[in-house]
Amino acid sequence: MTYRVRGADGDTDLLTSAITVSEPATAQGLVVQSVSASDTTSGAGSRFTLCATVRNGGDASATATSLRYRRSTNATIAASDKAVSSDAARALAASGTSAELVSRTAPSSAGTYY
Repeated sequence: MTYRVRGADGDTDLLTSAITVSEPATAQGLVVQSVSASDTTSGAGSRFTLCATVRNGGDASATATSLRYRRSTNATIAASDKAVSSDAARALAASGTSAELVSRTAPSSAGTYY
């Protein structure tokens, strides 16, 4: 990147500097894996537990973040699907993992949910 700076005398001096833009360490390498439910055939309105492991695959520490759980009627999970819960995931060192659990109630109407 090149900067032109005009001095008080009106002369223009040329300054050159390299700038590197990178993703913040807090967003690098976080992966959700090993997602499971305590009961995959819950009755309508029954309680179950969702489990997931958050892994920091990056080479820097990651600050605490939120893990959001959504319910979908198809296998394609999208931001427009109903948010049913969130869980605070703790800060993780590089290569660190954290097991996350959240207890939920199955929908009152029978069906297949993802």
